Amino acid sequence: MKKTAIKLGVSIAAMPLSILMLRLAHNGFFFLLFMAGLLFSILYWFDLGHQLRNAANKTRFIRFLGIIMGMPQALFGLVCVSIGLAIVVWVLYNTFVDRQPEYTGGFLAFGIGPLLILFGIGLPVSAFRSESNGPDRGHVAFDAEQVTRTLPDGRIESVRWADLQEVSILTTDEGPMTDDVIWMLHGQDNGGCAVPSETEGMQELLPRLQELPGFDNEAVLNAMGSAGNAIFICWKRAL
Repeated sequence: MKKTAIKLGVSIAAMPLSILMLRLAHNGFFFLLFMAGLLFSILYWFDLGHQLRNAANKTRFIRFLGIIMGMPQALFGLVCVSIGLAIVVWVLYNTFVDRQPEYTGGFLAFGIGPLLILFGIGLPVSAFRSESNGPDRGHVAFDAEQVTRTLPDGRIESVRWADLQEVSILTTDEGPMTDDVIWMLHGQDNGGCAVPSETEGMQELLPRLQELPGFDNEAVLNAMGSAGNAIFICWKRAL
């Protein structure tokens, strides 16, 4: 995904640079460079939007960004459909109704219109659609006795409330492309479980954790604002 974003940035940067060089050097090569930059910008834009919408660990920001990047794709598709329909109507009118003097195409030009229509229809359809919801991230649940996290591969991590020694938040610098906030529930004898913030059931677990005596909500706020590798201790069992 990052490679695609870099390629998109390079393609976009090539367009104003090529226009500047065209004005300075008056060389048609730079016009071709501009057209190539425009073409690759469109392709990489579509590709990056597709990757964002189908990212394995989508945060709210990633979902929002994927939708935003789908809007130009949908608009471009509607333009293609409009042009295709105009070509079809123009060819049919000149072929079967009244041939205009400025019409130079033959009936074979009709084939371009349906192709543009089909191509254009596909773009808005795929602009906001995810191929899947991504791989299962598992889920976390709790009751009066313990907290249990079920991993995607079926393995289970758990910690009893009576054995819970510490609650902390691990943040990484890998966001926003991946879930970079992980709740660490430490039990006795190196037991416990790690729960990424986007895991199903984490929103229900958080209020229960906040009921722990002396739970530090300020540490949670600091963790949510962190963009680096850090650990924020929210609660420790009193000795």
